[in-house]
Amino acid sequence: MGKTKIQWVDIGDGYRVSNKGDVLGPSGKILKPIEAHRGHLYIFVRGKKRYIHQLVLEGFVGKRENGLETRHLDGNPANNQLSNLV
Repeated sequence: MGKTKIQWVDIGDGYRVSNKGDVLGPSGKILKPIEAHRGHLYIFVRGKKRYIHQLVLEGFVGKRENGLETRHLDGNPANNQLSNLV
């Protein structure tokens, strides 16, 4: 099985997110995520707490509809690769 190519998309204000679940800040450096109480990872974007799994899906798929939730296919809330999220 081949390696998945890393892709980056702009999420605004100089922030970018990858299909592997990394977030670049305006400085161009990968931001270190913080672990929430149930293992989900988050960062602060423009002063607002944002979960990385939501940023990945919003960047590559689009905004989710109200009432829908993100699911990690492997059950690991720290695995924010696009291929693991629905």
